[in-house]
Amino acid sequence: MNKRIDIFVSGSTNPNISKEYNQAAKEFGRMIDLKRHNVIFDGCRGLPGIVASQLKEPNDNLAIATTSNRQIPYREWPFATINGTFRYQSEVTRAFLDWSDVAVFFKGGSGTLVELFYALDTKKNKEHNKPILILNIQNQWDDLINILRPLELSHLYSVMNTPQQVMEYIENNIKINHYNLVEYNNDDYER
Repeated sequence: MNKRIDIFVSGSTNPNISKEYNQAAKEFGRMIDLKRHNVIFDGCRGLPGIVASQLKEPNDNLAIATTSNRQIPYREWPFATINGTFRYQSEVTRAFLDWSDVAVFFKGGSGTLVELFYALDTKKNKEHNKPILILNIQNQWDDLINILRPLELSHLYSVMNTPQQVMEYIENNIKINHYNLVEYNNDDYER
């Protein structure tokens, strides 16, 4: 049996941000399902939700974390594990990184950028050494890449052009599933 890799998927909460990204999310989800890796996301219906929707039921390889003021469409994820309900989005982002072996960023808006910059900053500060993969389909996220370039952070992330390249990287470079649940105070989350 293949090892299961915990993949944090971030991206637009709007599934129609781009038809190419929508299709890529479906392809990536099918590849994850085929390999039986784990998806960690926020329960949204956007691009991360499209990835998650490709997992066959029961999805024992699907984990959700969210904030207590956000409504998750639980009917869409009846077999998902709710790993935590946090007070603040920053705590959700921290949990995603703590629980994952790799972070994959699809095109998105301000929330995706916050998660990406958090992942980059914490990696730069040696709080983790997990791969950060940015999916840049048909150069649609070149503006982001152009913002990152002068910051001289390219050693912290990799840019891929297809979901197949992302999966190949994951399969070839993630050797150990090192899931670590960070201890939070009882005040920090609800189960």
